[in-house]
Amino acid sequence: MIISLQDCIAKYSSEGGCNGGKLLQYINKNSVCSVDYCRSIIQQSKESKLDPLLKHLSVNSDIEKIIRVIEDIRKNFEEQGKGPGKNSVLQEFNEVFYVLEMSTALKFP
Repeated sequence: MIISLQDCIAKYSSEGGCNGGKLLQYINKNSVCSVDYCRSIIQQSKESKLDPLLKHLSVNSDIEKIIRVIEDIRKNFEEQGKGPGKNSVLQEFNEVFYVLEMSTALKFP
């Protein structure tokens, strides 16, 4: 009976990691909620700060200003992002905006 109750609460692998039970369900739910929360931080910042600049993008646009806004979004996220999903969402963000940042480093004659 005690073993069954323990297994309901949490099961552990031979390496010590949780791999079953209610604890794993809570860990997984926390991870999903963290990713959703972190993505919403970036989405809200993008909509309020970056989208207005991109809406009026032209050949005369100040690309460096756009990069500064992206850096501001990243900084804001690093301060507000929380939980186990923070690093994976930051990595997604960095991958998306890496191309834009690298394109500004190129100098065309």
